[in-house]
Amino acid sequence: IVPLLPLRENGTSFTRVILVGDEKQLPPFSRLDNQERKPSLLERAVSKVGGHLLTLQYRMPHSLCAVVSEAFYEGQLITAPPKMTDCRMTPGKRIVFMPVHGEAMQAERGKSLFNEKEVDAAIAAALRLARQQRDWNVAILTFYKEQLKLIDHALKDEPFRINVLSVDS
Repeated sequence: IVPLLPLRENGTSFTRVILVGDEKQLPPFSRLDNQERKPSLLERAVSKVGGHLLTLQYRMPHSLCAVVSEAFYEGQLITAPPKMTDCRMTPGKRIVFMPVHGEAMQAERGKSLFNEKEVDAAIAAALRLARQQRDWNVAILTFYKEQLKLIDHALKDEPFRINVLSVDS
């Protein structure tokens, strides 16, 4: 990838390149088995010149971070102080996992999946939260485009502003 970088305006090539990533995260996708697969550019760079571990993370709850930190980062990963308030739907919790039974189905046109029971549960939880906390911004995140469309359509006439986003967005 580095040789493909364009020349600078003055016609010279780059003398330094910074790669950002985490070689302990998911490896690049390859149909080759592990013995045939060559290390990624990031893996090769870290093995030759080293790297710098960013130890402060903001995305995971502390309890999950502790497991990940011990398993992959020799206990060096720590969680930043929370900036969120507790969820009033379930006091003391910032995130809630709700088991939902249902079946993933595929859209008639396309490959995207959806689960009607998950759609109903997400809408009910978001509306309940929006009604209880009128000053909050409420969002529903979903993995699938078809499920996003179903949720968005079901909420179109609701008076509450609920953002519906795919994980990719």
